[in-house]
Amino acid sequence: MAAKLYQVEIWARDEFVRKSSFETVVARVERGFVDLKTEIPNRLDKMADKIDHIGPR
Repeated sequence: MAAKLYQVEIWARDEFVRKSSFETVVARVERGFVDLKTEIPNRLDKMADKIDHIGPR
């Protein structure tokens, strides 16, 4: 019984968390952080331009 349970656990691990799938997800997350890192300054620049355009009243 314990051996069968072990086999099922190994099968589930291999089916639902394959190394290549995990690495793909990690790579996508890393690219997302890189994109976010470049996007934040662009958005701040746009916000500053809008504030400058409004100016003091």
